[in-house]
Amino acid sequence: MMTAENKKSKLGSLWPLLMAGLFMLVGILILIYIGRDTARLLNAPLDEIDLYALLDAEKSPTAKSLQGKIAVFHFWGTWSADCRKEFPAFMKVRSRFVNDPQVEFVSVSCSSGVENNLESLKRETSDYLRSQNITMPIYADPAMFTRGKITRMLASGGFGYPFTIVIDRQGIVREYWVGPTPGSMDQLAKILEQLIAEKSTN
Repeated sequence: MMTAENKKSKLGSLWPLLMAGLFMLVGILILIYIGRDTARLLNAPLDEIDLYALLDAEKSPTAKSLQGKIAVFHFWGTWSADCRKEFPAFMKVRSRFVNDPQVEFVSVSCSSGVENNLESLKRETSDYLRSQNITMPIYADPAMFTRGKITRMLASGGFGYPFTIVIDRQGIVREYWVGPTPGSMDQLAKILEQLIAEKSTN
């Protein structure tokens, strides 16, 4: 018959094994969680957007209106030095592909905080584009719905500016860049070339 002292001794000898097993289980769960999160944005559908036509745009794009097109969403703000630095490179890519009916550019001007003054955002955006001698459709994300949707799908790091995301013809996220990423606009051009080529080979 096993005494209480023997039971305690046996449990004490098993304790390191139990702890090792527990740590291993936690590690596996963390890896599964990280892997799940990594896949949440890439190769996932962006099937809900809610944007507002801010400048030189008759109507706002919807997930339905973008079906069958390659869409490039570019979130930026006139207040951001990184956005202003990247903007010429983005415009270079846009000018290269903008006349291709397969590609839709959705440029979203953003405030530094919650968009509670669309008139101010419109004025600041218009002033900046005029200073760059640029005219193009600009949208806003006044309720931060679209950015919130993307943020919830991000693996880590959260939403940063500028933010560029590429959606294929099926509405699936093929690539994205958070913040001022070196070479991102060159990568954007290459991905657009690849997606256009996919159509011609199908």
